[in-house]
Amino acid sequence: IRTHYPRRLEHEIAIMEAERTHFATDGLEIRSPEYMKQVIAELTHLARRSSDISQRSGVSVRVTICNYENLLSTALKRAIRLGEREAAPRVTDLGSLVASTSGKIEMETLGDGGEDKVLAKLMQRAVLNVFNRSFTGAELEEVVGAFQGGLRVEVSDIMSSGEYVRQLGEVRPLAAAVKKLGAADPATVASALEFILEGLHLSRKLNKDVQA
Repeated sequence: IRTHYPRRLEHEIAIMEAERTHFATDGLEIRSPEYMKQVIAELTHLARRSSDISQRSGVSVRVTICNYENLLSTALKRAIRLGEREAAPRVTDLGSLVASTSGKIEMETLGDGGEDKVLAKLMQRAVLNVFNRSFTGAELEEVVGAFQGGLRVEVSDIMSSGEYVRQLGEVRPLAAAVKKLGAADPATVASALEFILEGLHLSRKLNKDVQA
């Protein structure tokens, strides 16, 4: 898959890849989809522009690197727990970035749970921005139509990659979109499927029910 980064993210992503810690994987392969790298870099970019975050203390590239390491670590731990041979970060893993982000930024105001809410909104905006660069509305009309016809897909940060592949096999309109994102194995299929569904949800084209 050919990837085109906005110029403002190119440098951030290059440093992120060059400086991140490489984990011992015991034969596991870590696959990091390009769109998830963009989400991490986009989050930092948005934080640097947010009025809720102190710009006097700044948001360094170190935030990007730590968030990337955290995301890959979360994916790796899931693969080990599920006995899978490939690991790839998913949208449902983004919640783990609250800890790695909040310790490295200063908020302008602190309320009850305010920091978590600010970061959650920034993550959603980052996903939506990358999604809008990845797809046009027309490309996913059949996917939206399938859901309007009663289709349901379940996602979870603890669900096996094989279960995502099974669900994808029941949803033909999604297959082309997943392929466009370069998914070539169960782990990256799971990642791509989550990214598409979350992007459509944030675009207000799909409903999402969250269960604890």
